[in-house]
Amino acid sequence: MKLQTEIELFKSLFQINPQSAIFLCGSCFTDNIGEQFKKNGFNTSINPYGVLFNPVSIEKCLDNIVNERVFTASDFFISNELWNSYDLHSQFSSINLDVSLKNINDTVIQQNVFLKQANFAFLTFGTSFVFELVEGKRLVANCHKQASKLFSRNLLSVEQIKESIEKSIRHLKTINPTIKIILTISPVRHWRDGAFQNQVSKSHLFTALYQIVSTNKAIYFPSYELVMDEMRDYRFYADDMLHINKLAIEYIWEKLVYVFFSKSSLEFTKEVQKIEKTLNHKPFNKQNSNYKDLLFKNIEKLISLEKKYRVNLITHRTQIQQKIDLLDQ
Repeated sequence: MKLQTEIELFKSLFQINPQSAIFLCGSCFTDNIGEQFKKNGFNTSINPYGVLFNPVSIEKCLDNIVNERVFTASDFFISNELWNSYDLHSQFSSINLDVSLKNINDTVIQQNVFLKQANFAFLTFGTSFVFELVEGKRLVANCHKQASKLFSRNLLSVEQIKESIEKSIRHLKTINPTIKIILTISPVRHWRDGAFQNQVSKSHLFTALYQIVSTNKAIYFPSYELVMDEMRDYRFYADDMLHINKLAIEYIWEKLVYVFFSKSSLEFTKEVQKIEKTLNHKPFNKQNSNYKDLLFKNIEKLISLEKKYRVNLITHRTQIQQKIDLLDQ
């Protein structure tokens, strides 16, 4: 018996290798998939401006990074003793304006360097609705819990979305002509928009992406469809019944691996996962010399993987070293 509707997937002509650098930008779903790449040992950059939901904010982020546009004091405002920017996630907010400026401008420079050598860019779009400041008609990426009367809420047209995403593609291709771009729509529903308006919002995204993908300017990955059709069950959702849970993320990850991973990437991630599995195992006695020996052996294995696949696993090695340091205290 066939007990689910399956999304037909095909191996991509462009394969992710262990040495591939992966750039991801967009909704909170981007964070989920980005962490999977990072956990599996890939050189990964995730949401440099923080979570962004609409196509225009994503395009502005890429424009700033590609052209190395630095932020100034005029890009920030103070509220509840914090300096915030309407273009940035609250992770860049600070009680000290100089700290906020340094953090974001360092990020812009670092991400410019990263994009120049990135092999793949994943852009994930969550909504077609945008908020604009009433004064100045400026579109914002984050309202920072300011009074609703300061903003107007608008629905981007299909043409506006298409134009914005095409600009994003041009920005990426300008700094890196060989980069491969994958577009996807977040499976997270924006329920505060209302059931009907959420569907309209997603429909605008789908129509725009269809027109772009049809011209071979980018590749489409069906994360939204995998959730709505293959995982048509609330056991794949978090407690709010809107965000997908760890099981769903891992399911989508497996499908993404099937589509984009080369044979060497499959072998590489298996080796990394073996090490992760041993590290996640909780020993009965951490002071046991065998446990410490295991940690040292895993560092040696990571160094061996680095040489074999020509990758940098310093993050994984550092995590193990920190565990060893704690044992020595």
